[in-house]
Amino acid sequence: MQIQQMQAQQLAESNRITEEDSIRKSNTAIEVALINAESSEGDGQIEDTSIDQEKLELQRRKQEDEKGIKDKQLQEAIRKAKRAEAQKQEEIAIKRKQANKPTSATKK
Repeated sequence: MQIQQMQAQQLAESNRITEEDSIRKSNTAIEVALINAESSEGDGQIEDTSIDQEKLELQRRKQEDEKGIKDKQLQEAIRKAKRAEAQKQEEIAIKRKQANKPTSATKK
């Protein structure tokens, strides 16, 4: 009877150890899965960040291009305004000369 009792105790102990090992393996598998999930989410965040950086870089380039275009337009407007002012001054000078010219009626 004692032998059977000892065998039953050994069998129960063996089952308990097997069950604890199974629980440890499951917990380890869960932890590994969580770590992998976190790292893959982290990779996604890195990719998202790089995509965001690319978007920001493209936006910066676009703004630089627009600024360059506006600068050129401004320079052209300034050039035209200066040319128009110079032309007005020339016209005024011509009109003054004509106004200061003695007319043929005054010569008589």
